[in-house]
Order: sequence, then C-alpha cells, then structure tokens
Amino acid sequence: MDKVEVSVIVPIYNKEKYLNRCIDSIRSQTFQNFEVILVDDESSDRSGEIADNYAVLDDRIRVIHQKNRGEIGSRRTGIEAAKADYLVFVDADDSFPENAIEILYTYCTTNNLDIVFGAYKRIEPHKEYFVSHPFSGIVSSEKLVSYLMDLRSICLSSNFSKKEIWHKDVFFDNDEKYPNADILVNIRLSKYIRRAGIINDIVYNYYCVSGSLSVGGVLNQQHLWKRYFELLETHLKERGLYEENKRRFQILEIDRLAFYLKDIDKTDEWVKRVLSYNTAGFPFKSRMLQFLIHFPRLRYSIIKMNRYIKFKLGK
Repeated sequence: MDKVEVSVIVPIYNKEKYLNRCIDSIRSQTFQNFEVILVDDESSDRSGEIADNYAVLDDRIRVIHQKNRGEIGSRRTGIEAAKADYLVFVDADDSFPENAIEILYTYCTTNNLDIVFGAYKRIEPHKEYFVSHPFSGIVSSEKLVSYLMDLRSICLSSNFSKKEIWHKDVFFDNDEKYPNADILVNIRLSKYIRRAGIINDIVYNYYCVSGSLSVGGVLNQQHLWKRYFELLETHLKERGLYEENKRRFQILEIDRLAFYLKDIDKTDEWVKRVLSYNTAGFPFKSRMLQFLIHFPRLRYSIIKMNRYIKFKLGK
C-alpha cells in the first residue's frame, strides 16, 4: 500500500446519533488515500461501540479509547497517532461533502501551504445555506491572526494542514478545557504557519445541533473565559501582535462576556476592565453588548431571543 497521505481525525464524545453519518462521509470521499483516527473520549453512549464496528469493517480506520481529555485533548491524541504528513479534522456530529479532502489536499499541496480553510454549509433545522469568506487567496501568519480574531466565516472545526506545524505549545497544559478553544488553538498554531490558504469551495457540513448554542456548561464559567483571554493576550504580546489587534481583542472580549455568561461577577477586575473600554468607533453591536452587561436580565432575555431566532430561522 502506498504511503498514507492524509490522516482524518474525529474527536468523539457521546455522538452515537450522528457518528454513522460522519464516518460514512469520510469513507465515500473521492480522495481515498487516507487513514481515519476515531478518538473516543470516554463516551457513555454507544459511540465507542460504533467506532469499533467501523474499524472491523475498514482497515483504514483506527480507534483510540481514552480517559476524558476534552475535544482539544482528543485532537492532540489524534495528531500524535497520525501517520500521514497532512491532517484534517471533522467533528463527530458533522460531515464532509464527497470531494472535500480532494479539494483541500490539492490546493494545499499545489500551493505549498501550511494550512487551508474552506467555506462550509451551515445546516439549521429548517434551512441550510453556504457561509463563504469575504476574500480568497494566500495570507501570512499575521493576516491569519487578524482574520481569526474577526471571526469571519471560518469554520474552525475543520482545517487541513501539515502535521509538522502542530507543536506541543499549541495545546494547553494538562489538557485544560476552555470554551471556544478552537480560536485560541488556531491563533497559537499560526505562530508556525508561513502560508495559509483561504478558499470558497464548500468543504464542510456544519450541523447546528439543538442545544449547541446554550449558555450552560463550560461556556458559563467566568474564570475560564478570564484565563482564556489572559492566554490570548500573552500570546499576542509575545509575538508583537497585540497593539495592531487590540481593537479586535477588546471586541472579542465584549462579545464573549455578553453572549456566553449568564451570570457575570462585575466585581472581577477583568470584567471591570472590559466595562471601562472606550468603545467609540466600535461596531454598534459591540457598543450595545457592553451596555447590556450592566443589565443582566435584559441582556440575557435579548440574547436568548436572538439565539432562538438564529437557530430557528437561520438568520
């Protein structure tokens, strides 16, 4: 057998309802020179059993059962086990269009890229639509950082990259679990990227699963968000990128503080700092969110309604 060109890594935690769809979409790819690494993160449902059944069916599939390490920890496990020079990720409740890996592999290798991001299809309960980038082409590491912080249309669950860029310091110590960890991981990863590709081919199917926009669980832990932004600020300052991204950084803080925390401790020094930002010249949304932080019930009601409308109508 020829050398495996691509390792497909699937972090799995209690996704028995969707896992068949995910794995079948990988096996039916037009590009077939791959291995699949299914990382079962101590699921309590039948996910591990389903994964094992596929490994018996297809010798390109390997299953790793591990003690719970979280999604980023599962990706790290998959990367460490990968045999190929290129990696691609897919969440267990999502799937690939049939030509996704072929498109990504071809674009990445032809242009000698370290990483490439494509467009994706967002699938809501009553609607599905394409989410594309405002531009396409090849960008530098610094440009990618700005783009990631602006949260512009990148489906962070799926990137196609060289394995060699995934250094240990991209991840968190002791597999610490943070909300919205994909953004932080990809920004830290960009330190090792010379050339990044942005394309508008649809290479990912993102299913907006009911409950995924909740404010519960890890998202509603203020100390984790505080530490998250401490890590991000430190990283940007170490690379000399903080000042040019300061406005983006502050907008991101306001957004996450307002949208993902139901109860906010306004005596915390981090929250005081965010509330003290001069937001003149910021987008209207950011100015409104900063204002709403002062009024917890009103903020929560408005944001809950906003999420409901977006989820139901795909607006």
